[in-house]
Amino acid sequence: MTYSSAEVQLARQIIESSSHPKHGYSVFCIGPYGNRISFASQQQRALSLVWALHVLSILTEHSTQMSSNASSQSTKHIGVVGGGLAGLTAAAAFITKGHRCTIFEKNKVILPNLNNGTRHIHPTINFWPLEPRAPATNFPFLNWHEGTPKNIEKQIQKDIDFLRTSPLLKIREQTKVTNFSVKQDANFRDADRISLFYQNNYDENNEKRKSKEVNVDCDILVISSGYSRSKSNWSNNP
Repeated sequence: MTYSSAEVQLARQIIESSSHPKHGYSVFCIGPYGNRISFASQQQRALSLVWALHVLSILTEHSTQMSSNASSQSTKHIGVVGGGLAGLTAAAAFITKGHRCTIFEKNKVILPNLNNGTRHIHPTINFWPLEPRAPATNFPFLNWHEGTPKNIEKQIQKDIDFLRTSPLLKIREQTKVTNFSVKQDANFRDADRISLFYQNNYDENNEKRKSKEVNVDCDILVISSGYSRSKSNWSNNP
């Protein structure tokens, strides 16, 4: 696919604003430091990041179907830290492009922010009156309309169940990422350039156990573990 110069420029802005200043085009963060952010805006940032990675050929688009063809040189392994709506949306976008993806969520279940509370959540209220209000999202998947957290979780449950059937997606719940390392000489065409270290403190019966640190290799790391303000030196918002 050929992209216009405006699309390429926009993709570069997204990548530059979300990439780690030290690790370049290896580690990305889904906009936790912006203003007026919401569940829906984080989902949009996730989709924008995956789009930009393909526009700039950091990830090569080779499939629009959920397939298990891991033999293609275009297939990448993506690590996503955080199993909230943004992390899940990013993972869904990656696997629909034919890449393998592993989600690491430290809580017992994914979508931990939707598993409690009775507050009312609206997709666009944070941006009103600068933008018109819309009661529902309009994404390729994981769409929802305003409601309580539990109601929103129910709305997207069928999509989640479908994503879990993909051989390209692995969800590691109760798994805490402890560290990662990036090859110093890595460029975005290198394979397995990130070593991700994690601990799983529970067994298959949900019993707490003593665990040791384990590592897995991936090509790209996406951090989507919350959107509170931070004093980090990350660059501008994506």
